[in-house]
Amino acid sequence: MVPKEKLWLAAAAGWSLIVAVLCLVQLTNMPDVGVSSPDKYVHSAFHFFFTIFWFLYFDAKSTRSKTLNLLLVFVFSVLFGTIIELAQMYFTVSRTAEIDDILANTLGSVLGVGVLVIYSGFRKNRN
Repeated sequence: MVPKEKLWLAAAAGWSLIVAVLCLVQLTNMPDVGVSSPDKYVHSAFHFFFTIFWFLYFDAKSTRSKTLNLLLVFVFSVLFGTIIELAQMYFTVSRTAEIDDILANTLGSVLGVGVLVIYSGFRKNRN
């Protein structure tokens, strides 16, 4: 059986790669989904799951407190999103960097941390 930290690492690294690729390649002919600024929702969702997956990996692997792991993953998510935006600015011709994307990334990470805190609280109360 594969240790759960290896499974979470694969999920986190795989998700990070998917996010990086989708944020750096040119996407054309995207369907209109009838939502204002769908890009921002996508950025938030990317970083919501980014935060969840990386936290589950660090929580399974490290002996640090959950609070410290949450803080580290939150900072990691914000930095990752910012680096992706800078890469869009400097290394692509079809994508542009936007501060609103960084804010959407941060919101997604905040929501991920919130869900993890709430879930952790429920788990404590059940034990």
